[in-house]
Amino acid sequence: MTENFLFLDFGIRAGAMTAMFLVALIVLFSRAKLAFKVAISLMIMGGIGHLMAASPYIFPNAGNLQPVLKFWSQTAVLWFWFFALTLFDETIPKRLLTGLCVIFAAMWFIIWTLPEWRNAVIVPHHLLSIILIVHIIWLAISGLRDDLIESRRRLRIWLVITIGLIVLSISVSISDGYWSSRQLGWGIFSAIAILGAAIFAGLTLLGIDQNLIAEDLGRDKPLRSDDLSPSERVLNEKLLQYMESGYYTTSGLTVRAFAAELGVPDHKLRTLINGKLGYTNFSSFLNHYRIEKAKEQLAHPDFVDVPIFTLAMDLGYGSLAPFNRAFREETGMSPSDFRERAIA
Repeated sequence: MTENFLFLDFGIRAGAMTAMFLVALIVLFSRAKLAFKVAISLMIMGGIGHLMAASPYIFPNAGNLQPVLKFWSQTAVLWFWFFALTLFDETIPKRLLTGLCVIFAAMWFIIWTLPEWRNAVIVPHHLLSIILIVHIIWLAISGLRDDLIESRRRLRIWLVITIGLIVLSISVSISDGYWSSRQLGWGIFSAIAILGAAIFAGLTLLGIDQNLIAEDLGRDKPLRSDDLSPSERVLNEKLLQYMESGYYTTSGLTVRAFAAELGVPDHKLRTLINGKLGYTNFSSFLNHYRIEKAKEQLAHPDFVDVPIFTLAMDLGYGSLAPFNRAFREETGMSPSDFRERAIA
């Protein structure tokens, strides 16, 4: 009976690894941006590492590759988190990413080389993994309204949350060195779940809108009138009128509320801003206007004594942190540094 389980387990894991390898090939030979290729490659390496390290047949026969397999297995959640943030166009602070890499690497080193400390590290490792997965699910749900790419909106619901829950269940339920008959059954179940997720991911990527992962959406290219249909032309004119009047300073503005104000379905406004103007998120669209206005005010002598916090609030930001982050992304410097250089 155990031999049959081992054979079944090996076959399912081999199928899952093959599916993940094919997903990697689809992305690597697509016109996806480099950051996306790197992120999905790391995620797949982590997934394959987990499948091999958790195998009761492959891992014991891996020889000198065992520590390598354990490394990729124990960092799999980190790479999945990195992939999700890249997919969602979220800014990843370099210090945070570096710190997490160091922490996960240190945990792997302790677990692998210091058996007496292993139990003390397993729990923090699982807790940190759970925190990252919860963060992914939160991003998937919270960013749903702001996302302008329809195919990525679907991915937020089906792909990331589904895989996230799979990884979460594995992180919670599986510890290293589990090959009893009961745990072998769970291992087969988790391998089937990963196989299904890999197949789903591959089919999704085959049918996905390539603008979701493309290197450049062409946002800076001038929009020509013949690029728009008559209804899009009318909507674009209304949109420009609202933006020129300063409507972008409305606090808490959402694409749905803006569409209602313009008197159109929100999917038409999403299509215009994303498909024609080239913005992937509604907040990026608003930030384009808000940051331009902020630069103008920060460089004007009449606003030299106005606190940056006040400027941020007047521009529609709910707090100072998102304003500072958006301003730095747009200009490469903080608002205060920009003001000092502009008014010298």
